Amino acid sequence: MSSANASWGANQNLPGTLYTFVASTSPDLNPPASSMTTTALAGAVPGLVPNTTYYFGVDAANAAGTSAFAPLGASVTLAATPASLDAGAFTAVFYSSLTVSWAAIPTRRARPTTWR
Repeated sequence: MSSANASWGANQNLPGTLYTFVASTSPDLNPPASSMTTTALAGAVPGLVPNTTYYFGVDAANAAGTSAFAPLGASVTLAATPASLDAGAFTAVFYSSLTVSWAAIPTRRARPTTWR
């Protein structure tokens, strides 16, 4: 996950309201690590770093002023591929599992090595 998507309701805001969607490593959303502004009721923030907890929020700005940020929750980005190993060895990285492949090293033992 290097970006996050979110949607929100208009909450009685008029058409043309500008919404700012932010991602921050701080629960108070300050400073934002990434943000975007739109008149739509959905958005995406790019550039999120691996192995990081992000907090998300949205505010609204129109002729009446700018609202406080409404919290949208938090999420953790996926782990980065370890730099010390061949990046091709990790073919799938998920929240609860990963797939790793490697070449067998020839051995002189009579029995093959078994990995569990």
